[in-house]
Amino acid sequence: MEALKELLNADQHVKMLEVRLEALEEEYNYLNNIYKRAIKELNSNKPSGINAMDYAAERVQNNFNPRATDRVVKEMNNVLDDVYKLELMIKPLKQRIALHKQNKQKLERILNDFEGLEYEVAYKKYVEGKTLLEIAYELGYSEGTIKNMSSKIKKELEEKEVTFL
Repeated sequence: MEALKELLNADQHVKMLEVRLEALEEEYNYLNNIYKRAIKELNSNKPSGINAMDYAAERVQNNFNPRATDRVVKEMNNVLDDVYKLELMIKPLKQRIALHKQNKQKLERILNDFEGLEYEVAYKKYVEGKTLLEIAYELGYSEGTIKNMSSKIKKELEEKEVTFL
């Protein structure tokens, strides 16, 4: 029953997941750019016009500050580790967003199958999580009438094989 209530709020949840996904993808792109720059630096260990470079001394020569290859490789490995971790986070997040959207569509189709009083009872029971007595009081019907209606709705949902209720 609580799952149906969660599905109604799926829009907010999906928006939150999409914001998180966007942030992760931005970080992923940023790290990929760092990796590309490190590869470029590794491939060009010296600026043009210089025939030899003393990599033991870290100093600026012709506006070029050489870095030891092992440091560049270490940074690249760290960036690749971070990129891999982000990839592991992004894929399941995309799957969760898709699942929430599918469940929301399923919920809308199911609730739209009910009309009038049945819709009111189904919505109040499964979405708002209200008891049959509360529903009866709000709608101005006896508890017995609402109980019978709820039983009929539940039977219809079982026939439709609604598994998330």
